[in-house]
Amino acid sequence: MTFGATAPPTATGNNVVFTGWDNEEQPTMGGIYLAPISPNPTLTTLVYIGEPVPGEEDSGFTFTNFGESLSFDGRYVAFWASWGNGSRTIQLTCPTDGNQNLIDACNQRTKAENTVTVPTHQGIFVYDTQAPEGQELTALAKSPDDFKDFLYWVFSGKPPNTGSGDELDGEPARWRASSFVSVYNGQVIFKAQKPNTDGIYVARGSAPSPIVTLIDTNTAGTAVDPDAPAGSTVISLGIEREGYRAGRVAITAGMLDPATAESWAGVYVKNLP
Repeated sequence: MTFGATAPPTATGNNVVFTGWDNEEQPTMGGIYLAPISPNPTLTTLVYIGEPVPGEEDSGFTFTNFGESLSFDGRYVAFWASWGNGSRTIQLTCPTDGNQNLIDACNQRTKAENTVTVPTHQGIFVYDTQAPEGQELTALAKSPDDFKDFLYWVFSGKPPNTGSGDELDGEPARWRASSFVSVYNGQVIFKAQKPNTDGIYVARGSAPSPIVTLIDTNTAGTAVDPDAPAGSTVISLGIEREGYRAGRVAITAGMLDPATAESWAGVYVKNLP
């Protein structure tokens, strides 16, 4: 059968990887696929819905979904995935800045329409395309064991009764969830949430390894940028799937001094061993 939906791919060298499903909203089939960049390529299935989850064999859990945003360095593929049937409910807060039509559209929704469910069991994984058979897939971080959540929500799309705005393929404005992960040479950088804390973390992908905090929302602003306000702390963080390359990681960070309301932000690069 053909895919009902695919997500934007990522390519390195002569290969491309992408996520595909039978139904993006409620998938029952699909996975992450690799193909050579050539006419009529043969797809290789890397991981698929229904495949056992590493470390969860005793519970019988299998993958139920995969994230749109994949990171691929030519050998390793890092991605978000969920498993099991458990979920929890969260209340989303409408944006206060940006496109006014979008803000209005979000505020006109009911409380129930701004409420979403997220999987109880979700995590960050890495797939080694050169590993021996049966050793390709490694779990790096999971919820609720290691983190509370790996998903971040944004209200986007085409606002009702408008001909312009933040359009996404003409789709109606709605809440969309994304995960953020980047891989280089088997080392994975990802964004995750702990209770009352967001952070960007590092884990080695070739084997289970300690998770190291690169930066989080407890970090002093001046530790990131000496020009930041003296009393500021980091309040927002961002990383994209190509943000870690050649041993350097690039992030965005915003800081705020709550006493003076003075803010600061920038794009920052750090060398990683």
